[in-house]
Amino acid sequence: MEQPFHQAVFYLKLVLSEKKWSKEELLIAMNDVSLDGLIQYIVNFFKSFHIEALIHGNIDQQTSGSLIKSLVEEIKQGRGGCEPINKKESLQFKEYQLPNVSTTIYRRTQKTHINSTLLTFLQVGPRSSRDNAILSLLSQIFQEPSFDILRTKEQLGYVVFCSCRRECGSHGLRLIVQGLKDPKFVIWRVENFIHHMKDAMSAKVYDATLINLNYQLQPKAHGLELKVEGFNEKLPLFLKMLVTSLGVMEKMSDEELRSHMESVATKRLEKPKKLKLLTDKYWKEVTDRSYQFNRDEVEVAIIRKLSKKDLLDFHSQWISHNAVGRKVLHVLVRSELCDGPPECDIDAEMKKFCATTGTAVREMREQNCVHNLNEFKARLALYELDKSDIEAQVAALK
Repeated sequence: MEQPFHQAVFYLKLVLSEKKWSKEELLIAMNDVSLDGLIQYIVNFFKSFHIEALIHGNIDQQTSGSLIKSLVEEIKQGRGGCEPINKKESLQFKEYQLPNVSTTIYRRTQKTHINSTLLTFLQVGPRSSRDNAILSLLSQIFQEPSFDILRTKEQLGYVVFCSCRRECGSHGLRLIVQGLKDPKFVIWRVENFIHHMKDAMSAKVYDATLINLNYQLQPKAHGLELKVEGFNEKLPLFLKMLVTSLGVMEKMSDEELRSHMESVATKRLEKPKKLKLLTDKYWKEVTDRSYQFNRDEVEVAIIRKLSKKDLLDFHSQWISHNAVGRKVLHVLVRSELCDGPPECDIDAEMKKFCATTGTAVREMREQNCVHNLNEFKARLALYELDKSDIEAQVAALK
């Protein structure tokens, strides 16, 4: 059985993809599969179909074309003739747009592993080269702090990582935490981390909720204003952690931002050590119907021109808990083998987050829980696929 975080990745695709079937649906469909039915399916399959091929390596264009032509002729002759399908019949794999300014919850359970997983996906769309570039840079900036805070300091799990996700006209930022804690509890720690990251980049608000104290420290005209619940009993811990917290929240320097930019550029422009890795990257462009085979070069050029203001504006528009375009999907894969430590007070954690961010508890309780996936999808619009000139993109490779 796959690790819970692998299951969460599958369920994310199940929720967002226009054409994707659950394991349960496939098992039910197997009841109607027979040998005669399989043979008839093969016959029907070869009557008409659409071919897209990628040949990559030490081969020229003329030879590649001859290979594909030979393949098509062999299929036609071996199966009693076939015709290309109508362009309108060609499958277009698209992804759904999550409801705007919304929080969607999709829950599943598993009985194999003791660990549970939370996958938080912040959807940004429709896809563009500039937004892709910003997401790449944000995931680089988020990666080390997410590991340090969520894994090392808060000990929410051993598997913690942040990455971009790009699929069929859709893209976004993905955070995964796998551990023993109840994923409903982890949601609020992840939300708090996202809130913390904007403060870390802007240094506008200094808060220390990461050490589980309910207080805020905000700059005022002639100093700092401090608000703390139960301050007297928490004063020693507060003083001990304040210096560390303020150090983390210092304004990101231009040198730090440039370092992150070059880290992304180095990773994306590094030549793959194996031909297959580059072929897989090109094939992903084909399956996504984007055909932007020089994507890395285009987006790295954009990344190197970004400013910190660009990142903060993007965070305010798409990522922050009160972002005007925020669309977040939390996928919870909970283990039935472990109820989680008793200290996981989920409601208290939510209220603490609301106090920190100045958000009404009522607003944070407004979550859309998916009970019937088909009904949920029926209410959603689909993202359009990238508009791309395939001939121009192929020419860019030469």
